[in-house]
Amino acid sequence: MRTISTTQAAAKLGYSDDTIRRQCEAGRIPAVRVGRTWKVSAEWVERALLKLRGGSTTVTR
Repeated sequence: MRTISTTQAAAKLGYSDDTIRRQCEAGRIPAVRVGRTWKVSAEWVERALLKLRGGSTTVTR
């Protein structure tokens, strides 16, 4: 799984870093914890962007 930081995911998706981190902690975004930080699935972020832009791809874990 290719990953990006919560800060990078937040910038791409237009949300705050805290929102992305809380969603990772709740298990709503596929991510792994590395030390004290979260790494978000880059593929999931790309699918979420498609959905936000009106694409037909369903965003799932």
